[in-house]
Amino acid sequence: MSEEHKPADTPKDDHNVGELIAESKKYRQRAQQAEEKMAAFESEIAELKEAQAKAEREKKEKEMSAEERAAELAKDRDALAEKLTSVQSQMKAYEDQQRERLLSVLPDDRKEKVKDWPLQQLDVYVNDFNELQGAGIPGGKPAGSPKGGEFGGYSSWTEFMTRDPENARKALAEENRKEINWAYGVE
Repeated sequence: MSEEHKPADTPKDDHNVGELIAESKKYRQRAQQAEEKMAAFESEIAELKEAQAKAEREKKEKEMSAEERAAELAKDRDALAEKLTSVQSQMKAYEDQQRERLLSVLPDDRKEKVKDWPLQQLDVYVNDFNELQGAGIPGGKPAGSPKGGEFGGYSSWTEFMTRDPENARKALAEENRKEINWAYGVE
């Protein structure tokens, strides 16, 4: 007999073919599952890459926004500093002018003592000095002349005598003269 007609081999080959087909289907099914998983992983990787790119874009936008904000704040700060410098120079000029005006009222020996005092303190000192001396204030009387008012502009004879003894004596003498003249009916 020839090799083609081997009856014993045919059922065995059919069985092997069936097993091979089943095995082939099994491998094909596994391959399809692997391909599906691979496609899912590739899709997931693509989504992650897209999310990462989006996050990097947002971060870059925030950094640019922060840089723009910082630049804007720096510009505002510079404008404010320029304005404050201008105001400061104006205030310095005003203070120098006021200081010069206040010092011009004082005698030279006192100017040296108070020339470096703060402006407010100098102003109070000069006003007190003017009150005591009666000079340099608008409407004030020169030193040595009696001040107006019942007690020479002071609240009492005691204060008048303490602060301006020479004018207080003159005012008291004038007051006594008026009372004596009144008592004798002389005007």
